[in-house]
Amino acid sequence: MNELEQQEFDYSLVDNETATKLEKYEKQLNRIYNSYSIEVGEILYNAHEDLSNYGDGTFIKWAESKGIKKASVYNYINAYKFVQRLDKPEEKDTFLSQPKTLQYAMSKPSAKEEINQEVFNGNVKTSQEYKEMERKAKEYEQQLKKRDEQNAQLQSQVEQAQRSESIARKKLEDEQNREPEVVEKYTEPEDYQSIKNMNEHLESEREYYKKLADDFRNEVKDMMDQPSNAATFTKENDNEDYTPILLKILEPSEVFIQNYKNHINEQEVINKLEKIIKKLKEQ
Repeated sequence: MNELEQQEFDYSLVDNETATKLEKYEKQLNRIYNSYSIEVGEILYNAHEDLSNYGDGTFIKWAESKGIKKASVYNYINAYKFVQRLDKPEEKDTFLSQPKTLQYAMSKPSAKEEINQEVFNGNVKTSQEYKEMERKAKEYEQQLKKRDEQNAQLQSQVEQAQRSESIARKKLEDEQNREPEVVEKYTEPEDYQSIKNMNEHLESEREYYKKLADDFRNEVKDMMDQPSNAATFTKENDNEDYTPILLKILEPSEVFIQNYKNHINEQEVINKLEKIIKKLKEQ
């Protein structure tokens, strides 16, 4: 039982009146042939149900034994099942009047309902037009999928930005709510200035005594280096022995200041030095 090979006829080869008649004849043939196809499909569907428990392709072997190709078997069955789902009589008539190839396209499991509706509305009349609609629908689905992926990616970026903003805001709030760190300001001791002034005074005093001792020691050395003026300062000369202080004077000034500053006051040192100088000049 081989199927009739059908092809699309180019009606532009004839005049309009003839083309209209031929299209009418074609629909009549299609209705007769397609009714036959639906009836064959029903038989094959029932046989398939009865042989469903048998393996090893028993059903296909049986169908092929009747002259029906495997590819055509499921086209018949799909067309039959599709007609059973149509509730409107006019849709059944429209479907049965379509070319066999268009029927198979409409009844395949992957067919789009919206494209089938275009056939019922009279906008699609050939399998080529149907395939073109499928191609456009597929492109549109791909565009929708791409847009959804872009939207999902954008949404992910927005959510990431919101999370980052939330983290930054939380850090800012924590920073604002944190107790301010107490920085201890250095405070000078109450006696700092007085101690500083005292140290400055002592340093000045030390420099004064150092200069005084250096000058005097140099002057004494100059006098004592002259043999003719050599003299011994004893109690006989002035009821006071100046030798110890002269020996101290000849020491480095730092030692002199250290020895005498802590034992006699400033005025005593000055008085003693003036007396020695005067004595030396007299001799």
